Amino acid sequence: MKVKVLTHCHCIRKLKYDKVFEYDDKKEALKKAEEIIDVMNEKSCHTHELTINQKDDGIEISSKVNFKSW
Repeated sequence: MKVKVLTHCHCIRKLKYDKVFEYDDKKEALKKAEEIIDVMNEKSCHTHELTINQKDDGIEISSKVNFKSW
Protein backbone atom coordinates (compact mmCIF):
# COMPACT_ATOMS: atom_id res chain seq x y z
CA MET A 1 0.00 0.00 0.00
CA LYS A 2 1.41 3.39 -1.02
CA VAL A 3 1.31 6.73 0.77
CA LYS A 4 1.73 9.66 -1.57
CA VAL A 5 1.68 13.43 -0.97
CA LEU A 6 0.03 14.99 -4.01
CA THR A 7 1.24 18.58 -3.72
CA HIS A 8 4.93 19.19 -3.09
CA CYS A 9 5.05 22.60 -1.44
CA HIS A 10 8.32 23.87 0.01
CA CYS A 11 7.53 22.47 3.48
CA ILE A 12 6.84 18.99 2.07
CA ARG A 13 10.17 19.05 0.21
CA LYS A 14 12.09 20.47 3.18
CA LEU A 15 10.79 17.72 5.49
CA LYS A 16 11.51 15.00 2.88
CA TYR A 17 7.89 13.93 2.36
CA ASP A 18 8.03 14.45 -1.42
CA LYS A 19 8.39 10.75 -2.23
CA VAL A 20 6.09 7.74 -2.25
CA PHE A 21 6.23 5.54 0.83
CA GLU A 22 5.30 1.84 0.52
CA TYR A 23 3.96 -0.42 3.27
CA ASP A 24 2.77 -4.01 3.50
CA ASP A 25 -0.70 -3.19 4.78
CA LYS A 26 -3.25 -0.41 5.00
CA LYS A 27 -2.85 0.01 8.76
CA GLU A 28 0.87 0.82 8.44
CA ALA A 29 0.22 3.14 5.49
CA LEU A 30 -2.48 5.02 7.38
CA LYS A 31 -0.16 5.35 10.39
CA LYS A 32 2.51 6.93 8.15
CA ALA A 33 -0.02 9.32 6.59
CA GLU A 34 -1.17 10.42 10.04
CA GLU A 35 2.47 10.89 11.08
CA ILE A 36 3.08 13.13 8.05
CA ILE A 37 0.01 15.22 8.90
CA ASP A 38 1.11 15.55 12.54
CA VAL A 39 4.65 16.62 11.61
CA MET A 40 3.38 19.07 9.00
CA ASN A 41 0.92 20.58 11.49
CA GLU A 42 3.76 21.05 13.95
CA LYS A 43 6.70 22.08 11.73
CA SER A 44 5.31 23.61 8.55
CA CYS A 45 4.52 27.23 7.76
CA HIS A 46 0.77 26.40 7.87
CA THR A 47 0.18 27.72 4.35
CA HIS A 48 -1.69 24.52 3.45
CA GLU A 49 -4.30 22.34 5.12
CA LEU A 50 -3.55 18.66 4.60
CA THR A 51 -6.10 15.87 4.42
CA ILE A 52 -5.85 12.10 4.10
CA ASN A 53 -7.78 10.43 1.29
CA GLN A 54 -8.02 6.64 1.34
CA LYS A 55 -8.11 5.04 -2.10
CA ASP A 56 -8.36 1.39 -3.12
CA ASP A 57 -4.71 1.29 -4.20
CA GLY A 58 -3.19 3.56 -1.54
CA ILE A 59 -3.44 6.65 0.58
CA GLU A 60 -3.08 10.17 -0.76
CA ILE A 61 -2.37 13.30 1.22
CA SER A 62 -3.84 16.31 -0.51
CA SER A 63 -3.60 19.97 0.35
CA LYS A 64 -5.49 23.17 -0.11
CA VAL A 65 -4.61 26.73 0.75
CA ASN A 66 -5.12 27.53 4.42
CA PHE A 67 -6.83 30.90 4.24
CA LYS A 68 -6.68 31.12 8.05
CA SER A 69 -2.91 31.62 7.79
CA TRP A 70 -3.29 34.89 5.85
